[in-house]
Amino acid sequence: MMDQARRHLEAGEFSEAEALFREELEANPENTEATLMLAQLRQQLGDLDEALDLVLEAERLEPFNPNIFHARGVMHINRQEGDEAGRAFRQALDINPNHTASLNGLAFIELAAGRLEAAEHYVDQVLAEDPENAQALTYKGTVVLEQGEPDTAMIYLQEALRVDPESLTAQTQLGRAFLAAGNDGFAAQCFENALQRAPGAADLLEYLGRARLGSGDLVAARTAFHEALEKQRANPDLFRDLAACEVAFGHPGQAEALLSAALQMQPAGSTPRLDLVLPLAELALARGAEKDALGLLQPMADAGADDETLDILLTVAHARCGDPAAAIAAIQPRCNRAGASSAARLAYVQALESDGRHELAAELMEELLGEDDPSPDVLLYRARGLFQADAPSAVDTLQTLVNRPRLDPSRLLQARSMLAQALHAAGRYPEAAGQFEALAHRTAEVLAIDADFEGSGVDATTAMDAGVTADWPRAIEGDERPTPIFVIGWPGSGQERILPALAAHPALRMVMDASERQAERRAHIDRPRGADALATLDEAQLRLRRNRYWKHLEAQGVEPQEAGVLDVLWLTVEALPTIARLFPGATVLVITRDPADMGVAWMMGGYRALSHMAERYANQLALLDQCKDSLPLNFVEIDYDALEAVPETQFEALQSRLGLAPDPAVLERFAETKLPVAIEAGIHRHYAAPSDPAEASPGSGSVH
Repeated sequence: MMDQARRHLEAGEFSEAEALFREELEANPENTEATLMLAQLRQQLGDLDEALDLVLEAERLEPFNPNIFHARGVMHINRQEGDEAGRAFRQALDINPNHTASLNGLAFIELAAGRLEAAEHYVDQVLAEDPENAQALTYKGTVVLEQGEPDTAMIYLQEALRVDPESLTAQTQLGRAFLAAGNDGFAAQCFENALQRAPGAADLLEYLGRARLGSGDLVAARTAFHEALEKQRANPDLFRDLAACEVAFGHPGQAEALLSAALQMQPAGSTPRLDLVLPLAELALARGAEKDALGLLQPMADAGADDETLDILLTVAHARCGDPAAAIAAIQPRCNRAGASSAARLAYVQALESDGRHELAAELMEELLGEDDPSPDVLLYRARGLFQADAPSAVDTLQTLVNRPRLDPSRLLQARSMLAQALHAAGRYPEAAGQFEALAHRTAEVLAIDADFEGSGVDATTAMDAGVTADWPRAIEGDERPTPIFVIGWPGSGQERILPALAAHPALRMVMDASERQAERRAHIDRPRGADALATLDEAQLRLRRNRYWKHLEAQGVEPQEAGVLDVLWLTVEALPTIARLFPGATVLVITRDPADMGVAWMMGGYRALSHMAERYANQLALLDQCKDSLPLNFVEIDYDALEAVPETQFEALQSRLGLAPDPAVLERFAETKLPVAIEAGIHRHYAAPSDPAEASPGSGSVH
């Protein structure tokens, strides 16, 4: 019976094995082997309580068997009861001081607690008796790795894999050792090998993402990190590294949110981690929030943190806040040290320039440029100055920087962006196109929103059915709040200039919040979809959804009674039937421009998959035509090219269509605001490569 039960267990036939074990124990309650095997089976099935009871019964039957105490220790570990596990392992060692499995068990506990010396003590005892014990070799390698010796760790871990090629732990730790040694390619291979045996393991996905990030494969890194998050993996290091990916992909808002979340994970009262504070401060500086950056950095400096990057960022923040004396004071002591780095001296140059001491700054800059191998930051700073001055030599300097081997992704993006624009300004359009295409790293936010529709199970054409929607109300009754103004616009359409200009009107309040907040608001208004589902909403349900929308805005300080709301919420056309149902009569701004020029704007803005974007945009236009014919919404079309050509008359007409008295502040703001990527009308004549959204095939009317 026992042999048959074992065969069932090995074949994964748990119910059959359990029945036989229980039958054996009913006939022979003193059978220790059956008791232990049933305990292991119940543990595999997740019943940790009965498993522990069974092991305790086995201990009663054989109180001098160290293997049973070891089995109980393993069960306590699975129950996350470290102290009890340690006591069980020590009981096994009281019986047999050389019980290697229990010594390894204690090493595991000490490693998990970060007590490296204690872990090494137990591991060395095992290896003294059994030099080829794969588990002990793995733990030894892990201890050495955590002690900062990755090269030595590799020796132990590779030996562990020689003894036991199937050891998942040894494969994982070897990957971590390669990561620590800077060998990202070998590290990625280790993690991929491990994932073949443990598909979807969250920790392996995180490590793989880190290896891909180190090797510059940002797309693969970001994918791996997101898969780890989907598996409920969450820790400050993962958030930090995913934030680095989001920065590279042009999503600084998401990066800030991740880093802020990582800081909140730290224990209350603990000193914030510099590796989280510094990139967060750098992002604050990038969006012009110097005071926010100082609020992050100054407490670290006051606490005595001695870090070069901290001093450099403080210098930049003080200089931008108009305090050159504080900027110089932040960086000068570090520059006075022997062997001051080029990064610190460059920050000193910037501080001096902010103080108007241009001659000294120029002398120091020449010294930096005269070094045998000027740092990328020095070259980038010089190139930026030349670029801003429209100097012809900017192209050569930037080309040298772009061609520099092993330039990190962030600096390479900056250099390529300036080089592409400098080539464009010089009329060298084919070369500029090559650089713009090499910059392609971003995904348009509107495409990310659009992708949500794929899982809704509702065909877009059904949601736009004019025959169903024609009888919907044309206005909201009993609500004195003005209906919001929504926007349909794509990257490159010019909305970055148009919407802030309209928001300058005193009768409008623009809501342009972070993507995370937008996702919350979309959830309030963007479901259900499809004509059938929308038609079932009664007035009470509609009022509830409208109130949720307004409460979301009120939480951000927006009072709709005080002014009309211009909601700059990323939307796709599929959301319009729901908006028409919730806010009949609402105004929808449709911002367009020459589609061929928009295609060039996408290329110059660093967007990927231009032909895919063009096809989706064409589909959106086709769906929009259905909406205009059927939905009770006030569509106001805005042509950016016409606005730019004759802004006075165009803005006057636009404000009139919105029911606003013309206000000069609108025109003034339009003149002040610049597009992130300046696209002059007709620019497409210089570029043949980008897809023309007007010529893309719209398919069946759905964007998928």
